[in-house]
This record gives sequence, structure tokens and C-alpha cells, in this order.
Amino acid sequence: MAKMVLNIKLFLYLLSIFIALSLPLNLWASGPGAPLFTPLSGLPNKTIRTEVGLTPEDLVRNVFAGGTCDNISQIKGLGHPDGIGYFDNGEAAIGLARGIILATGPVAYAANSNSAGDKSGDFGDKSSDSDLSKLATGSIRDRVGLEFDFVPLDSFVTFRYVFASEEYCEFVGSKYNDVFGFFVSGPGIKGGFTGDAKNVALIPGSSDFVSINNVNHKKNSQHYNDNTRNHDAERCGIPYTPSERENYIEYDGFTVQLTARLKLDP
Repeated sequence: MAKMVLNIKLFLYLLSIFIALSLPLNLWASGPGAPLFTPLSGLPNKTIRTEVGLTPEDLVRNVFAGGTCDNISQIKGLGHPDGIGYFDNGEAAIGLARGIILATGPVAYAANSNSAGDKSGDFGDKSSDSDLSKLATGSIRDRVGLEFDFVPLDSFVTFRYVFASEEYCEFVGSKYNDVFGFFVSGPGIKGGFTGDAKNVALIPGSSDFVSINNVNHKKNSQHYNDNTRNHDAERCGIPYTPSERENYIEYDGFTVQLTARLKLDP
């Protein structure tokens, strides 16, 4: 069987961003039938919920892989641990029930109504990354992600994700360009990144990578959900359309549910 090396990385220059990843899940709890979360006091019961403190090992094996991979090894988190966590109750907000959340600020910020147009949680991490640098329009700041090796059990692996940012909509088209990369390397894969890795997080039907400059209210808008507050919409010169989603998640905009499909050599 071919051994694949998969890297998930994203970065932020300035404000807050998150990526929600979801596959068929094997959920765990403290006991049979026990809930993972307690209700959030004072928030609508459709608000997305988040939790930190789970190890990268738990998240990769029990949430992300969910039985679709064997022989997973070399699991490690990248970036600040408060930017890597678990979410559930996400259906109303982003269309994903549960999964991994990666954020360049505290993941807890997602679990709120859209109460601010510039919610930020600077971790102060200026570590560079050679792959993300190829996608970025400026210096890398607060990268966060997961990295692991795995042996696939099938020739096709898919994952679903949603990309969200507080930089919508006022920073669209600027040098402050939040991006996401899902880098895969292994036998038969030829790409332009480290170890011939390929970035498989692309806008559907295009070769554009996922970023606020590539999917927004102006470009690839069919893949974008606007969640801006009234005053932010005015600043961007776009109509303000109230949405229930404002009550369920903090971020000012996010993609529709996107799917990456990998064809591998098992």
C-alpha cells in the first residue's frame, strides 16, 4: 500500500479565520450515550459549539479519519493549541453537524452570534511556512493546522469543509488575504509544494485556492454565504440582508460546504 503524507494548514494576516472539517465521524464521550457538550447559557440553541483541550491524536483518529484510514502516524498540531478544537451543533450556522475546527484565534470565538465586525484573537505567531507562502499575499501570521501520515483504505478520499473569516467583506481584494491549504503528498502525486505535494482545497470548477480574495460577494459568489452586519455591508457598498445565521456564528462570511476529493493509490 502507498504511504501518503497529508498536511492541513491555514494562516491569517491580521484578524480571525476558521476552517471546519468534517468526515463521517466516530464520536466519543465520557460514557455510553454521554453528550460531549453542556448547553451554552444565554445563546440560541442553534449556535455552533466548540471545545478545546482534545489532543491532535484524538481529533485526527476519532473525528477527521472516522474509520476511513488505517495506519495513521506522525500526528502533530501546528500553531497555537487554542486554535485547534472540536465543534458540533453546526447545522444551522454552516451546514456541517460536527467536526474539527482550526482557527487563527481562539476557537471559542466562533461560538457566538455575530456581535462584532472585527473579532480578533492574535496569537502572536509569526512562524513561516514555505507552502502557505506560495498562496499568501503578505507575511504569514498565526498559521494553525494538523499534519499526519496515513495509509488509505480506498482509492478515493473525500472531506467536507467550510472556510470562514472576519475579514469579509471589508478586506476583500486587499493584501490581507486569509487563505486555506490542504496539502497532500505521496506516490503518484506531482504538485508545486513541498515534497511534490498538491493543494486540493480549490474553488469548485477552477484552479483557484481558497481565500477571501478568491471566494466572496464579488468573485465565485455562488460558493459564498454573506454574514456581515449592517454597518459592514454599508462600508462594502453591498445590500444588507438580515439572516438567522447571524445568531449562530460570529464570522462575517463563509463558504458554502465545499468538498475535496482525492484520488490515491492504495
